Amino acid sequence: MRALLRSAFGMEGVRTLLGAPIIISSGYRSPEVNKAVGGAKNSQHTKGEAVDFICPGYGSPLKICKAIAASGIKFDQLIQEGTWVHISFSDANRREVLTADFSKGPATYTKGLA
Repeated sequence: MRALLRSAFGMEGVRTLLGAPIIISSGYRSPEVNKAVGGAKNSQHTKGEAVDFICPGYGSPLKICKAIAASGIKFDQLIQEGTWVHISFSDANRREVLTADFSKGPATYTKGLA
């Protein structure tokens, strides 16, 4: 429950920063659902710590990631996942910024934004 509240408050900060409605495609996922959608075995989604979303009224996922990374929002991971943004919130926020690449099969991640 604590993780879900932290994620909800974190996403409210994101919505305020972006100034437009956000569309969440994934939040908490049970281990069974996570496996069915091909999520990582240790996915923060299974702990209620991660959210995947878009904000068409603000701009592209890359533009969204740049705005969040430049802000004071406390997050654990921020990943530009191509057509969506992944953000997570934890007790020990690392402010890790990554870009996902799906061009060669399973996703690979590089530090920073492309």
